Amino acid sequence: MDSINVFEAKADLPRILEHIGKGERLLITSDGKAVAMLVPIEQADRADAVEVAKAMLAYRDQIKRQLGGSFRDLAYERHLSNEPSLCSFSN
Repeated sequence: MDSINVFEAKADLPRILEHIGKGERLLITSDGKAVAMLVPIEQADRADAVEVAKAMLAYRDQIKRQLGGSFRDLAYERHLSNEPSLCSFSN
């Protein structure tokens, strides 16, 4: 991994970002100490997050169909029926 001083990084940021976009990593130093690392954004991570979100929404819709309504609707029906709450804290 290459390193560069913070002042050099400020002066040549466009060129540095080109290299980062191609998959390179760069350590930025100040007074000889590492202060930051520039790394490319992983495309796979973005796709994984989108897939997880789609899976969560699909699961929500599946549960909603199995229960015959939304959780809010079911809670409201239970409230109207005067059944004891599952989360009751009364003694």
